[in-house]
Amino acid sequence: IHPINNLRVMQYLERSLQLPADARTQWTLHWIAEGFAAMEALLANSRDTGAFCHGDRPGLADICLLPQLYNAHRFGLDLAPYPT
Repeated sequence: IHPINNLRVMQYLERSLQLPADARTQWTLHWIAEGFAAMEALLANSRDTGAFCHGDRPGLADICLLPQLYNAHRFGLDLAPYPT
């Protein structure tokens, strides 16, 4: 998820492609949702998933997920489809 939503990519969409803000937001939401759907499928079907991605203590996967949750909130993504 992250490389698609980093500042450099967002600036390219704005400056080089001259996409308006609403188009950039929709583009971003699409790719965050794609990434979250893939993660949800993996985590929801894994017997190793606990309170965190892999067990009941936070690990590297959870640390990497935090910035993506920040972006999801920043752009207003509905997280209901990703309960895990």
